[in-house]
Amino acid sequence: MKDRTVVIICVTVMLVILILGARPPKPTESVEEIKFIRDISECENLTFFTKVECIRDYIKPHYKYKMRSDKLRTMADVMVNGGDCFDWSHLYKNLAIELGLNAYVTYIYGDEYGHAFAVIWDDKMTGYCITSSLQLDCTALGEVNLEEWRLAE
Repeated sequence: MKDRTVVIICVTVMLVILILGARPPKPTESVEEIKFIRDISECENLTFFTKVECIRDYIKPHYKYKMRSDKLRTMADVMVNGGDCFDWSHLYKNLAIELGLNAYVTYIYGDEYGHAFAVIWDDKMTGYCITSSLQLDCTALGEVNLEEWRLAE
């Protein structure tokens, strides 16, 4: 009887470990938080700030940081092969201009290395966003109605 109880306990523990261990790891973001933008045209009829967020969401699934020489590349090359701050900044700039926004890439240099980032703004001077990799730092200029911030133009 004692041997049977030990076997039942061992089998139960192994089943619990197997079942719990077989679960996929919990994602860091909920499915609702992950946005998949399949075509950049999905970003067209948005307010300024959501348009810039949409550009970032379009880039995000393809983002792969890879040091490369600083030369202009096609969007397809960067999206497939990755790139460094130079490449991603130029991609942000080009997509912003394609969506009717203003943008330029700027560079800062230190003793050992430099960094590139894009600055994006609209003709209404609603605000501006600085993009660095997948980070956005946006600032509103003037009064912005936060309730209308995310509504379509």
